[in-house]
Amino acid sequence: MLNAVAMDPLLAQVSQDVADVRAKGLIWRFHNVLNPGVQGRSKDGSAVVILDCVHTLGAYKFDAKTGKRLNAWRGGSRQYQAIMRFAGNTWKISDARQGGKC
Repeated sequence: MLNAVAMDPLLAQVSQDVADVRAKGLIWRFHNVLNPGVQGRSKDGSAVVILDCVHTLGAYKFDAKTGKRLNAWRGGSRQYQAIMRFAGNTWKISDARQGGKC
């Protein structure tokens, strides 16, 4: 499913993170507010750099077996920079970096 929107190296990193969380018997649920913008693009147009101030309204950690909420984190905003590449007939994210507060 993730390979529809992501490509390596980010696809491998996110897939490993999901596997690690699953192995611990956890589920994370969160809601982000996004407002991305294009910072620039490659000369040939095959890649673009996206900037965003991602605002997380809340994040919740649950026990996968019982469904019991274990923890909550209430919001915050962080800068993100992402690289999108045109692969086949669609844009996919290939890299992302978190920056400071925004």
